[in-house]
Amino acid sequence: MPQNRPGDGGPKGLAEAYRYAGLGMQFAGGILLFTGAGWLLDRWLGTLPLCLIAGAVVGTVMGFVVIYRRVVILGAKDERGHLK
Repeated sequence: MPQNRPGDGGPKGLAEAYRYAGLGMQFAGGILLFTGAGWLLDRWLGTLPLCLIAGAVVGTVMGFVVIYRRVVILGAKDERGHLK
């Protein structure tokens, strides 16, 4: 049986594409969640736009950390899905 090579469009490549698309959605969701929480906190405290900006920054930094850690872990797996 032929092996799937990177970029050949096989099922393995599609699974990897979905995995990275999910990371992108998680990144965007984190930014939106923390920005929205900052906006709500600003409305409650009357400090518009202080918490909104802080929430966006925190969401972005946390999103980058999560993506970095996941990509490093995914990159450290061999063909069978075991850590190298």
